[in-house]
Amino acid sequence: MDEHIRENIELKIENLNERIKKIEEAGEREADNRRQIYTRLENLEKHEVTTNINYGHILASIDEIKKDVREIKDKPHKRYELIINTIISAIIGGSIGALITWIIQNK
Repeated sequence: MDEHIRENIELKIENLNERIKKIEEAGEREADNRRQIYTRLENLEKHEVTTNINYGHILASIDEIKKDVREIKDKPHKRYELIINTIISAIIGGSIGALITWIIQNK
């Protein structure tokens, strides 16, 4: 009977050792999984920083484009103003010249 109890105890010890080994292996797998998760989180954080920087550059470019478009839209108005000012100056200059010529001839 003693031998039988001893074998039974050894078998239980062997079972416990196997369970401990499986638990340790599962713990190692979990540690690896956690490391992978943290690595992925770090990569996501780095990617988010890069994305935010790129987004800032995009917004700055859009603002610059808006400014350029405003300048382009304003150019025709400036040209029309220049043309009108030139025409008015020519009319006034011609009128004054004609008036002076008329005054000189009628004297």
